[in-house]
Amino acid sequence: MLIVVFRVIRTVAENGPLAASEIASIVLASMAVALVVGGAVVAPRGPPWAAILFGGALGVELFLLGALAPPRFIAAIPLFFAFALVMVPPRSVGSTASGAGSTARSIATIIALGLMVPIGVAYLSTGLVASEEDLWGAYGLFAVLLTITVWMASRRTWWVVAMPFVSAGLWMLMLWFGERFLDWSA
Repeated sequence: MLIVVFRVIRTVAENGPLAASEIASIVLASMAVALVVGGAVVAPRGPPWAAILFGGALGVELFLLGALAPPRFIAAIPLFFAFALVMVPPRSVGSTASGAGSTARSIATIIALGLMVPIGVAYLSTGLVASEEDLWGAYGLFAVLLTITVWMASRRTWWVVAMPFVSAGLWMLMLWFGERFLDWSA
C-alpha cells in the first residue's frame, strides 16, 4: 500500500492533478494489493481461500489494470503465493521422515526459497531493459520457476536447492539473448 501511496504523491507532484484513468489505475492497484495482503493473512488457516484471493489479485492485475497501465506488481503476486504455500504444513506422502536429515532438508528449503526473493527482484527489474511485450514473458518464466520451486518444497526434495541457481542462470541467459537478438538496452 505504501508503494501505491508513494506513486500517487510522485505522480501528483510531477504532473499535477490526476486524470480519471490514473485514478482508476490507482484504485485497481490498491485493490490488487489488498487482495494479496488478504491472501497472505488467510493462507495459514485456509489455503483455498488464499488461492482465491491471490487469483483475484492476479485477475485485477492482468485484465483490469493491464488495460489502463502496464502491470507493476505481477512478479510480487506469485512470490506472496509461494511463501503462503510454504507456511502451510505439507501433506505427508507416505512415511514421515524425522531426525537430522529432515531438519537439514527444511533448512535447505527455507534458504532456497529465501534466495528466490532477490531473484524475483532481478526478474522484476528486467523491465529496465526489456520491452513491455518481452516483460510479460520474463514474469511468466519467473512464475513458472517459482511454482516449480514451491512444488519441490512441498514434496521435501533436495532438488529445491538447485532452483535458485537455475532461475538466476535462466535470467542471465534471458538478458544475454534479449541484448543480442531483441535489441534490449539499458
